[in-house]
Amino acid sequence: GCGSIPNLESPECTAARNEARRFYSYHFDAMMRSGGDRAAERREYLTPRFFEALKNAGPSDIDVFTLSKEFPKTFKIGECNMSTPTNIDLQIQIYWRDDAKTEQQEVVANYVLESGKWLLDGVS
Repeated sequence: GCGSIPNLESPECTAARNEARRFYSYHFDAMMRSGGDRAAERREYLTPRFFEALKNAGPSDIDVFTLSKEFPKTFKIGECNMSTPTNIDLQIQIYWRDDAKTEQQEVVANYVLESGKWLLDGVS
């Protein structure tokens, strides 16, 4: 449209970012409700490789998607780094809030394009 800010982000970044937002919204929501780890329910968002790795790793007291013991309150998706058009690293900023302070940490979610879908392949 006229006078709109040009979107400088690549279509790949935009697509991966949308998937990350969808997944993390779902994950935060599910964790708030159930407080449990349900990797199986996350299957459609993950690469088969990552899904199997999580299944084989078994239960952990650390949330693999935020790498945190204490589950954060909110998240924001930050920078996108595209190494190839099918492999993207997205910065996920996660926040804990209480009355006194807000804490922030960052993890990197690796998204790969598989069978026409952007899927989460690991978090570091």
